[in-house]
Amino acid sequence: MTVDARCEQTRAELSAIHDEGGQLSDRAAAHLAECAACAGFASSLADIDRLLARDRFEEAPDLSSKVM
Repeated sequence: MTVDARCEQTRAELSAIHDEGGQLSDRAAAHLAECAACAGFASSLADIDRLLARDRFEEAPDLSSKVM
């Protein structure tokens, strides 16, 4: 399946919601219901969140006094 303007708009909306929060528009939700490629893109964003939540890193010590 090729990426058309609806896919580009939906993926841009999904990315913005992923980064900044918000609600998915009705248009984008309807597109996700019928486009497997965009549904896969949305699933990939959720996978990223799961991986980041699992792999928490310790905060690095403040070494600025030793560097200055």
